[in-house]
Amino acid sequence: MVLIKELSDAQKRAHISLVRQYFEEMKGDTDVHISFFDNGSEKGVYEVTAGQETYLAAIATSENTNRRLLAEYNVLSQLYSAAPHLFPRPLAHYAPQDVYEQGDLLLMERLPHKNVMKVDKLSYKKGNFYRDLSYEIGKAVAEVQILSGRFPSDPHDGNILVRITPEDNLELKFCDVAQFRSGTLHDAARSILTNKHERPECNRFIVPFRRGMADSVSATLDVDPEDAWDMFDYFREYN
Repeated sequence: MVLIKELSDAQKRAHISLVRQYFEEMKGDTDVHISFFDNGSEKGVYEVTAGQETYLAAIATSENTNRRLLAEYNVLSQLYSAAPHLFPRPLAHYAPQDVYEQGDLLLMERLPHKNVMKVDKLSYKKGNFYRDLSYEIGKAVAEVQILSGRFPSDPHDGNILVRITPEDNLELKFCDVAQFRSGTLHDAARSILTNKHERPECNRFIVPFRRGMADSVSATLDVDPEDAWDMFDYFREYN
């Protein structure tokens, strides 16, 4: 579990200054509107509007000199290349000359999806929100692992973004790629099922979660659906 430390007002001001510096230096744009969006793990996330475009900017806290965002940008680029429908599009990494004083910046696409905690569950009329979410998590986790060899090792709410579509479907995206690790489908399943404090719906609705993983295996690897289901027989130990 990642403990999120709240950013101070001074840190937020410094982050916003860095975002302005990036847009002025790299894009020649001074008419930029920036607002605090969320706290990440050792970073702040900001919504940025420049002209007709809206972005998200993640900025590493300068206090942690071991945490820079180039590696995270590279991982996001790899994951987006493998599964573009499940991740925001990476746009830029920016490290100023005095990066260890200011921090550095990862700019990405601003998605319409929301943190799981902030989704209006009551507006979802198609079925049980958490049951269907467990299916979508299983499906997405398995697909990412198959396509990229990586999985979310700490599947906290801040890493899972959800949108309820006009057709009343759940559309899921991943966001905080710092928590993605290389591993197998088995590793991917265990990362969800052993994090009951983070993903209780997947333990509660373990059959839909398993079905989501099996459906991804079947569709992505062209495996018979029954054989794909049997690949996850070890789920019984979590019942």
